[in-house]
Amino acid sequence: KFNLRNKYLEKIGDISYGVYMYHPLMMYICFSFWNTICPVENIVLYNICIYGSIIASTFILSKLSFLYYEKRFITLKNKKFTIIHSGKTPSNKT
Repeated sequence: KFNLRNKYLEKIGDISYGVYMYHPLMMYICFSFWNTICPVENIVLYNICIYGSIIASTFILSKLSFLYYEKRFITLKNKKFTIIHSGKTPSNKT
């Protein structure tokens, strides 16, 4: 069997909403930054710098957002609401 459960994919899954939300912002910031700092003389180095910084900054900002912002709402949701699995009744009703 092919199993997709592993800790790295689960961590990416945790921050996937942040990646979706912050990626356009990081593209704008990184393109603006690198276009003012580094003129396009060596296109390969230029692309490595731009796309490497976009990916790194997007993942860093998404991780920070998950830890300090999104996690609060997830724990609040888990405290207030009961998860009902398909075909089962809840053990505690709120």
